Amino acid sequence: MKCFFLDMGVIIGYASYLESSFNIDSFAKPVIQFVNDYENDEFITCHYIVDKDIPKFQKRRQIIRNEIRKKLRNPQYEIQSEELHPKDIEWGNKIYELKDKLSGGELQVFQLLVQIDSTFDARIDYFLNNHIKNVVVPIETIDETLRVHFQSIIKNRSDAHIIASAIQYNTIKPIHVVTTDKGDFWKLQKLLELDYKLSQKYKAPKVSFIKDLI
Repeated sequence: MKCFFLDMGVIIGYASYLESSFNIDSFAKPVIQFVNDYENDEFITCHYIVDKDIPKFQKRRQIIRNEIRKKLRNPQYEIQSEELHPKDIEWGNKIYELKDKLSGGELQVFQLLVQIDSTFDARIDYFLNNHIKNVVVPIETIDETLRVHFQSIIKNRSDAHIIASAIQYNTIKPIHVVTTDKGDFWKLQKLLELDYKLSQKYKAPKVSFIKDLI
């Protein structure tokens, strides 16, 4: 049995299945297929994703859905918020633009937002409760030296916590990290070897882009 460590994008992809019907989220269908293909294997994730990143993401999605509603009521309104990331705004604009593609126009987009409101968080909870066997590496146990090493390279605090968690857990049990991101920062062993002491203490896990596994 393989042990797959799932990055947050996999969990969000599962929750975004409704949007995938309108080609909004390109990872929802691959995630569903991956989960079905490897249902007899073990899925895990880390506490930083569950306790920190997912709640922040859910909050941003609620904000962006409200921003879309404002723009639907006033087309001159620009989707914006200091709390949103550029990708959030891009997603919001894609949902808004569906008004020109759907037969029901703006009303159908309003209805879609209601459906997303009622399903997105529920699908995240369902995935965590029914597909994730274990949530590993409590945040307070993350090796700070390891985290700082990766953060100094990739310049992203959240990703550094997740990468450090995956590498630490790989010393306890061999894992296979699955991600929806092809970023160079997932070349973990190469980056780990930039610090000799850390490379002697840890070994990076195998990492795969989810579409390469299905």
